[in-house]
Amino acid sequence: MSIQTSVLVPSSGQSLLRQEQRSKHHQGQLESRIYNDAVEFQRSRAHNLQLQRTVGELQYHKVQMEASLAHMAETCRIMARNLELERAKVHVLDSRLSEVYPSIEGFLRSLTPTESKDPKSKDEGANGHLLLENQRQQELIASLQSTLQVREETIQGLKLQLEQTVQDVRLSSFGQSRPYSFKLDESKDESSEESCLEIIT
Repeated sequence: MSIQTSVLVPSSGQSLLRQEQRSKHHQGQLESRIYNDAVEFQRSRAHNLQLQRTVGELQYHKVQMEASLAHMAETCRIMARNLELERAKVHVLDSRLSEVYPSIEGFLRSLTPTESKDPKSKDEGANGHLLLENQRQQELIASLQSTLQVREETIQGLKLQLEQTVQDVRLSSFGQSRPYSFKLDESKDESSEESCLEIIT
């Protein structure tokens, strides 16, 4: 009996030793996995913070571009309204000139070189007044037409600038944000663009 007991004790000790070694090895693996997970978590957290900063910058840039777009749209409305007023003025002056021109032409045809010495000074004064009025009306119409042309060119420039701004908004909102799978509202930009272009045209 005593011999069998002495044989079993060493076998049990070796089993415990192997079990302890396996436990330590498993513990080491768990600690290594926990460390790797912690490192990966910190890396993911830093990447997430970078993405949040990028999204914030894109949103700020989008807000700034939308504000600029709204300001340009308001400018286009004002310019379009002023342009319509100038066109109305030119139309009125053209109508007045069309009414006065036949009378002036009739007086000019009735004038002869001998009439400059004729005692009808009142008629000559009236003719001179009509000529001056005609000249003044023509100069005013030319000035208004020049102003109208300048404003039309200005509105055309605003239209091109507006189209470029809309294009910049789309590029900044979609082209830069696509690597991060972040999409901004495109319908709002398209509606703003369409309304502005309708005002200009």
